[in-house]
This record gives sequence, C-alpha cells and structure tokens, in this order.
Amino acid sequence: MLDERLLPSARPAPAHRLRALWRAREAFLASEPVRPPVRPVVLAAWMRSRQAGVDPARKEIPLVRPDGGVADDQAERLLRAGRPVVATAGELLRGTGHGVILADAQGVVLAVAGDRPLAAAAERVGCVPGATWEERLVGNNAIGTSLRLARPVRFAHAEHFCEGWGDWTCAAVPIRLPGEGAVIGSIDVSGYRTGASPRALVLAARLGRVIENLLAGPGSRATPPGAAGPRRPEGGSLPPSRLVDVPAPPGLVILRRGERRLLVRADQVYLFRASGGAVFALTDQGEFPAEADGLVTLEDRLAPYGFFRTDRAHLVNLNRVREVQPMFNRTLVLVLGNRTATEVPVSRRRAAALRELLGL
Repeated sequence: MLDERLLPSARPAPAHRLRALWRAREAFLASEPVRPPVRPVVLAAWMRSRQAGVDPARKEIPLVRPDGGVADDQAERLLRAGRPVVATAGELLRGTGHGVILADAQGVVLAVAGDRPLAAAAERVGCVPGATWEERLVGNNAIGTSLRLARPVRFAHAEHFCEGWGDWTCAAVPIRLPGEGAVIGSIDVSGYRTGASPRALVLAARLGRVIENLLAGPGSRATPPGAAGPRRPEGGSLPPSRLVDVPAPPGLVILRRGERRLLVRADQVYLFRASGGAVFALTDQGEFPAEADGLVTLEDRLAPYGFFRTDRAHLVNLNRVREVQPMFNRTLVLVLGNRTATEVPVSRRRAAALRELLGL
C-alpha cells in the first residue's frame, strides 16, 4: 500500500530552528511584533486561537465522547474504511517516532496507531478515541486546522498555539466523501520530538486517498449503481456539463482535448510542464493543455498528492518516477514510468530538497 521511502524520519529538528520558533511564539503571546520564520498560515491560526479564547498553556485535549463512540453514520463509515488503513500505517511507522490519527468531521479522534513513543505521548495529552482536536477548543493543530480550512496543513513544535503540543510535528489532510466532495474527517501523520519532515504530508495525503477509495468501493453510497461519473483520458468521455464553469475539486485537474474538458485524477498525471504561458499535463494518453493559472497554483494544490517542483518549468508526480539518476554537478534527473521513459531535470537548487524528501 505504501512506499517505505516516503516514511518520515525520526531525525530531531535543528536546535536553532526550535529556538527561533519558541521566541516568535513568545513574542506573539506578549503582543509583540512577530518575525520570520513564522509562516502566514501559522500566524493566522494563532490569531484565530487567541480570538477563540484558547489557553496557550493547555496541555490536554478534551474528551467529548467518553465512550469513544462515533457521532453518526457518516463517522461510522469513515471508521470502518479508515481503521485498517491506520493499523497498517501504524505498523510501518514503528521506529520512526511517528504515528497516524484518524478523526471525524468535528476533529474527534476515531483511531490512533504508530510508534511506541508517539502512542505514549498521545495518551499523555489525551489523544484517545472520543477526544477532540477541534481548533477553537485546543488551538491550531493539523487535524483541527485542516478541517477548519478544508485543505492540507502542517505544523511543527512551537508553531502550535498551545504549549502542550510543542514537542509535536503534525501534518493532516481532509478526507472527502467520494462523489460529493464534503469533508467528513481528517487523517494525520504526527511525530513526537522529531523534525518536521515533508514526507509526513505526502504520506498523510496517500493515506487519505486510500481511505477515500475504500469509501467509494462496493456498497458505497457515493456513486449510485449504474451512474456514469467523469472518466480519465483513457476513457475519452466528456465530463458532466456542470463542470463547465467550476474549478477542479482537490486531487483532480481539468484537462482539455479539443473542445472537451476532462476531469482527471491527479495521480494519472506524470508531470505538468509550463511553456509559453500555458501549462500542459503528460498522461498515458499523451500531453494535454491543463486549466491552471500556472505551476505555482498547481504546486500549492497538488504537493500533498506527491507532486514536486523540479525547476521553473516542471511539476513532477513523484509516485510516477521510475528512476532517480544523480548527475556529476550534484543535480538529478528523474526518469518517469511512462512508455517513453521521459527524463526530467532537477535544478541544483531543488535537488537538495528532493534528496531530503526521498531519503537519498
């Protein structure tokens, strides 16, 4: 189910980075100017947390369902689909200092699994089935904030508003109901006293896709029997007319084939290429113009799904890379798994980040 090269590392965070984050947090709590390295998404979350009256000294999350039960049928479906995924991922994460947390649409924990130190830390802060990570109650965190913003997020150490999560790194993506797009939960990959690994968000996105696929499987109410949904380029079908004036949902892209507009899963795309002010997507069926404002916009949307910007002109799906070739000048070349084995250069500036991401 998962490529072990994408598992996050147990390596601790650099001390200077931790000190800078803690100083910035202290400045914010003292109503003093906050300077980098605080990211805008973090500062906005701190402001929401303070406005909600969250205690920055908080060290435990509240138990809102003491029996650990689920809130409704939707949460029950999510738990049924997600429990085996969480258990399998938890086994793979042994020895990494990381674990996986599944939560429902209100941020209430449904399942937890992972490395022993992470599991022990989770129990200490009350992260057990029935407890909630809702942002307005416990400050910013990957689960609660991903649900609030309905998009992938990550936080590390003092980027959390509450002191109690200061030893944690977390990355989460919302889980959407297939066929409807409604957010029904969140899947999180957290580390305890580890560095912030970009692989954690990629792994969380991968797990989220697995769960969404299970929700859309036999017996799912997401797609009525016999209903024709949008197909990938290999199907060649037109998407529903209602797609004409709406953007693609998360994890999907809109490509053009002549006058047709095709709704395509991002994992079917090998790479996006910018040329002459336009963006093109390479698939098994060839190259198609993509409806996108540019690679920067696509990168923001698709990074959680395994896409990586290799240079100014290319955004590559790392799940579609067959081989990584090191070059003499410390750059890399990615060989894709398509029929023509397309080669994509990685700039020297981006090569170091890619080596870190892949553990090379």
